[in-house]
Amino acid sequence: YLTAYADEATLSKAKVTEPYGYILKPFKEIDLHTSIEMALYKHQADVRLHTHQIKLETQNAELLRITEELEISHARYVALYDLAPVGYCTLSECGIILAANLTTTTMLGVARERLINQCITHFVDAASQDTLYFVKQALLSTGEIKSCEIEMRKDNGVLFWVNLTANPTIQSDQSVHYHVVLTDITESKNAEQLRRATEQRLQGVVESAMDAIITVDDSFHAVLYNKAAE
Repeated sequence: YLTAYADEATLSKAKVTEPYGYILKPFKEIDLHTSIEMALYKHQADVRLHTHQIKLETQNAELLRITEELEISHARYVALYDLAPVGYCTLSECGIILAANLTTTTMLGVARERLINQCITHFVDAASQDTLYFVKQALLSTGEIKSCEIEMRKDNGVLFWVNLTANPTIQSDQSVHYHVVLTDITESKNAEQLRRATEQRLQGVVESAMDAIITVDDSFHAVLYNKAAE
């Protein structure tokens, strides 16, 4: 502003507009020049600040978008890993459980915080310890994915069968980790055992029968028969 008014009312009205300068008459040329220079400098600084604020708002919006995408990605990870229908766990080279999903903790009946840093062999039945050992040796010698069927023991002592598939991976420090998939096959194992027991009982009935019992194929060639048919 370039004005001859210096009263409080005029000043109050001028302040509302946030001017870059307020020069009273009469004035010297040097005062006018200085005020204009300062006003131009303040204007340029305001422009730079406004531009910087716009960049910050854009960056904040992008950061918010990335954060939301990460949260969605994490939710998907939880659904795919933690809530998978099979057990996933990571073992150290000596068999220490380094990570495990919720399905694994449910299988073994142990909370995750208690499961981590325990040795996997603690949950393997004595009859299956050798099987797991030989699979581990095969993993170390070949570096290839290996599978086996072993009987594991829950924390409460209940036994169950799993198909264990392990994939060895070399870490940045050259140590070996095993990514393990545990699939509960107890039902199929029980069904197999029941089938074998039924077959054995039937075989016993057939063998003990006094009458000749013969099973023939489509060409009427005998394929099975009991002692009475000999």
